[in-house]
Amino acid sequence: MSLIDRYISAVAQQLPASRRDDITRELKANILDRMEHFSEQHGRPLTPADESALLRELGHPRQVAASFLPPRHLVSPAWFPFFLQCLTYGLIIVAGVQLLAAAVTLLGGGNVSIGGFIRGFIGGWIHGSLVMFACVTGVFCVLSNLAATANLSPYCKWRPEELPPVRQPWQRISLFDSTMELIGNAFFLMIMQYFFWVETASVPAAPLTVGAGLKSWLMILSAAAVVAILINLWNLRHPYWTSAKLSLSLVLRLILAGLCMAVAHTPDKIAVIGNSQMVNHLELINTIAFWIFIGGTAVNLFEASRRAHRLLLLRKIKEA
Repeated sequence: MSLIDRYISAVAQQLPASRRDDITRELKANILDRMEHFSEQHGRPLTPADESALLRELGHPRQVAASFLPPRHLVSPAWFPFFLQCLTYGLIIVAGVQLLAAAVTLLGGGNVSIGGFIRGFIGGWIHGSLVMFACVTGVFCVLSNLAATANLSPYCKWRPEELPPVRQPWQRISLFDSTMELIGNAFFLMIMQYFFWVETASVPAAPLTVGAGLKSWLMILSAAAVVAILINLWNLRHPYWTSAKLSLSLVLRLILAGLCMAVAHTPDKIAVIGNSQMVNHLELINTIAFWIFIGGTAVNLFEASRRAHRLLLLRKIKEA
């Protein structure tokens, strides 16, 4: 069996039976033409080394066979934008779930190691993201290569009237910002509810708990966190600023700033459980808590000023 016959046989194995004979016949004629041109150009018959070089120039049998077939994609161009969108949302969901799971482990087990919490979150997020990526890619690979769905577009029902009325880049709300705020607010809400409903003294490894002063604010802070989560979900669904959204967010930020200031000046924010050595540092811990809430006040006032500024800009745009 000659080298050329072996090459054509290898190409034929990669072809559908319905087109195999036609393609191999065309390929063999092409190779023989190349060999004849080579002999005329060099004035001698081809040696086995020349045949090998010519076949290598043509390409690997799998590549040559693919050149005769319709292009195939892991994810087709029609599905690719939606594929990226699903991956983005998948990463967000995985991050949120892993953060909440790490928080449950932290609070439920009484393990107050920040390092362990971070390692658990990152490890779970990487593992969950890889599983999510494999599952989403597999689904879109099937959708891209099935004859019934390959040419479908997930955006076939979109309407120009649904495009956001955005004139300036700042009017768009970053997906990253919305996501981080949503995860942070959900985590904050979970922590507050945990200290409200669970007796921290039942967790033997937890040396600290909320004091009576801070506990009296937990439900009000939780209600504010719920409103913030609803606004985050609204931002994810419609990622651009409107007057109503800016006004609501401005009011919420001012309320949060007031709450943080009030909590900061509330005595007995943190308490020590049992005879922990933390008793000697309780004053310092409450001082740190005081400055954390003062920092929260400053951040919320800054964000409130940004909302107010954007609200004025948006009104000027509408008047123009």
